[in-house]
Amino acid sequence: LVQPVISVIIPVYRNSKRLRAILEVLTKEKVEKEIIVVVDEPDEEIRGMRFEGVKFVFNERRIGKPRALNQGVKLSKGDVLFFLDADTEVKEGILGKVEEGMRDCDILELRKEVIRDSKIAKVVYYDYIAANVTNWFMSRTVERCVGVNGAAFAMRRELFEEVGGFREVPTEDMDIAIRTFEKGKFKYLVEPVVKTEAPSTLRGLIKQRKRWSVGGIVYIRDHYKELLRGVAEHPVVALFALFTYLPALAWLLLSLITPEGFFIALTTLILAVISNYFPPLLSLFLLLSPPVVLLKNVILGLLIFMGYLPVFYFFSRKLRYEFHIHEFLAYYFVYSPFWLLLLLVVMFNVFIYPRKLRVDWVPT
Repeated sequence: LVQPVISVIIPVYRNSKRLRAILEVLTKEKVEKEIIVVVDEPDEEIRGMRFEGVKFVFNERRIGKPRALNQGVKLSKGDVLFFLDADTEVKEGILGKVEEGMRDCDILELRKEVIRDSKIAKVVYYDYIAANVTNWFMSRTVERCVGVNGAAFAMRRELFEEVGGFREVPTEDMDIAIRTFEKGKFKYLVEPVVKTEAPSTLRGLIKQRKRWSVGGIVYIRDHYKELLRGVAEHPVVALFALFTYLPALAWLLLSLITPEGFFIALTTLILAVISNYFPPLLSLFLLLSPPVVLLKNVILGLLIFMGYLPVFYFFSRKLRYEFHIHEFLAYYFVYSPFWLLLLLVVMFNVFIYPRKLRVDWVPT
């Protein structure tokens, strides 16, 4: 028997409307491979699926994604482990690109893109741009990884075994990535792109982001030493990653540290100059001067937005993403503050009242 080069591990909960299309693409690949689909609580449709070269493993009860992934790895033989979610869209040639990409690295991240099938997904799309820019930047500077998107990434079996596989935490992908930080070379591929679903409703988005927030805070709690060491060694990279992924954090910090007196003087000067050239605006200047402090956060937000706008536009083009300014406005002024607020609330819950927070996740 030919030893597979790549072992593809696909975890599924009950079923997936995209699984059949994924398997049709993967089974046509000419790469030496094996495909293992691990299904929790399978329905009748998925029990009846048959694909040549695909092994289905059925768990009658839900064991959770981390355990399902580890189970798939134990049954695999390939030197390269490729983890792929069942709700993704992949293109022909993806395994060849993964095989080629893994020739000079230990952990490989593929570009992710949200399927733009709802208004919410079109805003969340920019969250994925931020995450991908962060990983692209880290792969080209420090060649180390603090987090991957678990929808699709690859890792050498040797490294996987060295770090002990997936732990049973809400964000198992981020968790395993940070444990490779000082052990393996990280690489990011712009192509091929893997498309993934985002919640189409506000309730679904909040539910997902709540789970991610819990995972993110647990991740920080469990790996703060590695993170602090990384910040100390690569402060510029760390700050770039942090503020790229959380634009609202820059807004919040500047609002807290900007002196009121300085802001009043600066704003008054700007309004006075404008009023000098445009006399009709003098009345507006007089109107705004007394309550100018109330406009502090709004104006700071606009100034920071003008800084983020060209950065996101540039990287969107570089990494082959779409960019629409009205969607980016919604991302910056609505989604990013919501995401930061949720993280802060969850941080309080995790450290102060850990038992009061409930998420839809299976840790057992």
